[in-house]
Order: sequence, then structure tokens, then C-alpha cells
Amino acid sequence: MMAPHPGLQIAASPELMSLIFDHLALPAIDQDLGAPNRTWQKYNRHAKALRRSAQACKAFMEPALAVLWRRLDLISSLLRLLPGWDDIGGYGYEEALVIKNEITDEAWARLRWYARFVRVLEQSSWTWIHPYTWTVLAQRCGREPLLPNLETFATLPLSARNPAAMLLISPKLRDLKLVLVHGPHREDTMVARMLIQKITATARGLRTLHIRNDMEAGAPGCLLGFAQLQELRSLTLERMYLSAKDLCFLARFPHLETLSSAVDMGRCTPSFYSFRADDDDSEEDAEKECDAVEDDEGDPEDIEDAAEEEVDDASTNKDNWDPFKPLPLPPGFPALKNLSLVGTAHHLDLVLQSQPPRLTTVSLQIVDGPSFQSLRTALASIFSNLPPTLTSFSLKNTKPFASAPDSSAPAAADDSTPNPSLRLLDLLEPALTRFPHLTHLSLEFAQLPGVCDDDVDRIRPTHVALLLFAAFAPRLRTLVLPELERERGEDFRAPLRVPVARHPLRTLAFDLVKDDYAGMRVHELAILVDLLFPDLELNMERDRPPEREPGRYYSIFDRPPRVSAWYSVRRYIHAVRVGRERGESLGCGRQGGESGVARCDGFEV
Repeated sequence: MMAPHPGLQIAASPELMSLIFDHLALPAIDQDLGAPNRTWQKYNRHAKALRRSAQACKAFMEPALAVLWRRLDLISSLLRLLPGWDDIGGYGYEEALVIKNEITDEAWARLRWYARFVRVLEQSSWTWIHPYTWTVLAQRCGREPLLPNLETFATLPLSARNPAAMLLISPKLRDLKLVLVHGPHREDTMVARMLIQKITATARGLRTLHIRNDMEAGAPGCLLGFAQLQELRSLTLERMYLSAKDLCFLARFPHLETLSSAVDMGRCTPSFYSFRADDDDSEEDAEKECDAVEDDEGDPEDIEDAAEEEVDDASTNKDNWDPFKPLPLPPGFPALKNLSLVGTAHHLDLVLQSQPPRLTTVSLQIVDGPSFQSLRTALASIFSNLPPTLTSFSLKNTKPFASAPDSSAPAAADDSTPNPSLRLLDLLEPALTRFPHLTHLSLEFAQLPGVCDDDVDRIRPTHVALLLFAAFAPRLRTLVLPELERERGEDFRAPLRVPVARHPLRTLAFDLVKDDYAGMRVHELAILVDLLFPDLELNMERDRPPEREPGRYYSIFDRPPRVSAWYSVRRYIHAVRVGRERGESLGCGRQGGESGVARCDGFEV
């Protein structure tokens, strides 16, 4: 008996055919930003090859269609398989698709046969699909999802007034992005919360969940319905907040690696901290607690005003509970690696007292404008609770510093001493000594208090700070600082000790104090930066300042475009590097003085 041809053996193996056609997978295309011509050409070329393969023979049909329909950027490509579509216009768009004819059993079976291939659906806008369409499809779907094998879904518009989009939720979902829309009334937030709980109850295998709140009435609040999502890896909440109860609940998720949200630790009672995710009646307790705090919900933009709310009602207090002094989180978050939080300085400190053991990236945004003493105290506590494995730390303060310590945070131990040190380096030294693997450090402040007298401790970093980073952060690759200030009475051309090792810093950004910018010799600062960080990427073309339009008349009153101090520093560094390369090419490298000392334009290194 003659052995079958090897090609027939391959065609008879669904696994091998899937591997072959996977090389023709369609590239992703952003519907908002579009794609370059090469991407479109590749998309059309692969789609054409898959269609022809599906028509070639029966053995190729299903594997080719599985790859062709695996990813959808427009769900209309699937819905147009049904007859009776019409573009009637609406919602300010030129078209709005609606089904006018009755859906026959044959047409519905054909749609369902293709729908089983869809694994990824990424669609940014849904307004051109008329709501009546979802009503008709929901009648046909019944309790079955429209896309039964859907695994990745972005973006689902969830409206409390039109929940028909729930028919797209599949039990096999792994990645989901939700946008809460059309919620002008307070009761809409409650309906949105119930819909989210229905989604989490259906898609229990979710690993990535991203929720953005665009409801006019505010955020749906308490999200303790996540009890079923024990496989959750990443949770991102935009324009929403997590209460202390929510954080205590999430702290026990065994696989949660990424968390991004606003936090408000002062919206719960001490009984919330006794909640345990492994309780038998956890879902029932979560529902009761959500109902208990439903009337105390709000937008994350209002978190900084929470401390000013009146909570003097004795019925809300238990065991002399003080709502202005929330409790820290218990230890938790065993797998958390990436953390991004927005809140007050004291609340962020309380969250990080849970001491996540595997954190590598931390991004904090402070919204209450604390005093510098309070911020220093909170950061000292935060740094003490972060693990040595930290590689990236970012801090952003969106409001000016207060003139006195705020009452919401405990007073620093050394605030009783006269003239406590307020140098900004006090915030950074713990990070440099405690985290040896730090590669990214960013500090952004909305406004720094001015310093007028020499006897007042300044809080801006000086160029001495750059020396500390070069010496104590040998792995740092990105450094973003606020304004640099010049030390009064300091001879800028004094000898400076530079580490012998070549520092790997690639990205540096800072500005100069306006009073110092006029009198500071920028080229000397540029030489210092070039000596400390020789591998710095200048990115001159990307940050080029705006130029005046050619042919346009400018009067003497038209100010020229402002050039930032950091751009001027980089321009000098670029000139120094060009001159050095030119000198090396001519065989005229630097002439060193005594052993271990190099001289360059007045600097001793």
C-alpha cells in the first residue's frame, strides 16, 4: 500500500494547518490613529491570501477562516453577514446601521458559524450602530453571547440606559476594557455597578480589566463584586476610586500584578478592615457593604475635598473612630509588581503600608497640596515600606506646597527642632541608598516655594544633586527633576569629583530657577552634565523649540519663542561633543594633567 503524500498528511492535521496560517495573521490597526501604508499593504495582502486559501479546498477552509476572522477591528464586518441592513444616519454621523428585515434561521446560523472564529474585538466607536440593532440581536442570542469564543475586547461602551451590549460578554473573556457612558442621573451609577457585577460573574477568567468612567453623575464606586475574578492580573480604573474596603479585598488576590487607580482611605468604617475574600458569604457581604456606601460615592477629582466633609454624626462613629485618621492597610498584594495611585500623601502612605513584597514600578500622584514637611514624612514612610527590588519611582504633585503641615498626616518626629531641613535631597537620599536597582526616577512638582534669604533652607536641588545621582545611583537611566537652583556663595568652577565609572544615564530633564538662569553660565552647567553623564541622549530634533514662520511680518512687540533652559544646556552639550569628536579626529584629544585628574574649560575632574 502506497504511503499518503506528505502534503496530504499536513492538510489532514488541524494543528499543523493552524501553525501555517498563523504566519498570515492580520496586523493590528488603530481605528483612531490609522496605520502606515506598509501596515495597510500587509493587512490587505494577508487578508487576500487567507480568502483565496479558504476557497481553494475544504482542508484549507476552516484553518484559513479561523485566522481571517480571529481579529475584528469593526464588528460591522460580521453584522453585515445578515441581510436587511440599512444606513439611516443619526447621532451626528452620516450612517447608523440598523436591521430592517427579519432575521431568518439560515441567516442567523451563518452569522453564528463565523462568530465562533472571533477571538479579538477592538473597536473604539460604537455610535454608528443604532441601539435598535442590539435589541434585535439580543432577541436572537437569548442567554448565549454573540461572540462565544471572544477573549480580548476593547472597547465596550456600557450604558445604564441601554445594557444590550451585555450580549457581547463571553465566559471566555480574558482581557476587557469598559467605558461607562450616558449616566446623567445618580441612579445610573447604581445600575452601572450592577452591570459590572454581572460582567464579572459571567467572565470569571478575566486577567486584564480596564474601566474608564465617563458618566456625568460620577463613578459607580464600590467594586467589591470582583470576588469571582481570582485570576485577575491587571486592574486599571480611570476617573474612579478605590476605598479602603476595596483595597483590603484586592490585597488578597493571589495573581494581581498591576494596579492603577485613585484611592480614598477615608470612606469606610473600621469594620471594613475585617473583610476577608475567602469567607463563604463574601459575595453577600460585598453586596451589603456596597449598598452601605452607595450614598458616599464621588469622582476621584473630589478626593482632596473629602477631608473637609462633615462626618460628625455619632451613628457613623464606632469605638471613637476618627474619619480624618483612616487605618493603614494590612499586609497583602503578594504578586503586585506595578502600582500607580492617585490620592493624598497620607492616604498613599497608608496604602503602601501593606508592604507589597515584589513591587518594581511605583507611580504616585498627590492631589492635596501638602506641606513640604508632611510630604517628606510621608515619603520616608513610603520608602521604608517599598522592597529593595524597586526599579522605577515616579512622584507628581499637582498642587503647590502648603505653607504649614496639613492636619491629615502625623507630624514628623523632628518637626519640633528649630529650622528643620527642607532640602529636596532629603526626599531622594533614601531612594538612592535603599534601592540599588533603581533605573527610573521622576519628580514633578506644580510649584516650589521661593527662597529669598541665604539663611533659609532651600528645597530645590542644586547641581550638587547631579553629583549624588552619578555617585549613588549607578544604574539610573532616566532622571526627571524640578528646577535646579544655584548654591549661593558657591564657586561653580571649583574642583568637582566625578565617578570613574561611565554612568549609563540616557534621559535627563530639569529646568533652572528663573532668577538664577539669567546669571548662570549655562555652558559651564552643560560641561558638568556632559562629564557626569557621557551617554546622555540629547533628543534635539524631537524637542526643537518653535521657529518663526518664514515670510511673516513680526513687529518689535512680538516676543520670540521661548527656549527652555534645559534645551540651551543640551545645545551646549551638543557643541561640546561635536568639538570633542572633531579634536579626536584630528588627533588632538584632551591633555591630562596629574594622574587621575582631567581638565576641561576650568573644571577639574
